[in-house]
Amino acid sequence: MRRESLILGLTVACSMAIMGWIIWAERPVASVPPAAPTDASVGGTQPPPPDEARVADLIAAAEADAEDLDSRVSLAELYFESHSFEQAIPRYEEVLTITPDNVQASTNLGISYYYVGSAERAVEQLARSLEIEPTHAQTLVTLGIVKAFGLQDLEGATAAWQRVLEVAPDGSEARAARDALNRLQAAHENTEGSSQAP
Repeated sequence: MRRESLILGLTVACSMAIMGWIIWAERPVASVPPAAPTDASVGGTQPPPPDEARVADLIAAAEADAEDLDSRVSLAELYFESHSFEQAIPRYEEVLTITPDNVQASTNLGISYYYVGSAERAVEQLARSLEIEPTHAQTLVTLGIVKAFGLQDLEGATAAWQRVLEVAPDGSEARAARDALNRLQAAHENTEGSSQAP
């Protein structure tokens, strides 16, 4: 168990930038124009809070029409973009009651669960996303991240990242998965070498 903890620690130290990049910069956004990736989004600095006037408008539109999916998606994305995950969760859940096969909303909900400290629930939601679309590369990359960093399940993370290479070998998600796998392998080799040293 100590060896696995050391590998995990080395992997965490090497992979923080790739996690931020794949979750924030490379994900498609439904109704809200994507923000340009910044060092802040990768480095962990909290983005500005959502525009309260825009939030109020979207809430009013959603309350006025029970079938208004666009307002609900936009509101969920607005909270998600501002890293207001606790507010994003019920909004994504509402979107999924209207369109249960919305893979992006399902994946973003899983990411939101992870960031509020519920890794198990995140994995369950990401598994639901993969039921909708088994080859959704962003979901697979994210599943690997949650398994590695939320559950310390390195075998599960490796399997998810290897699956990315099978289903989307040339995309940006494949580059992220390949990098994560290479770093994990290097950490494993370093640990093996140090454990055999006199």
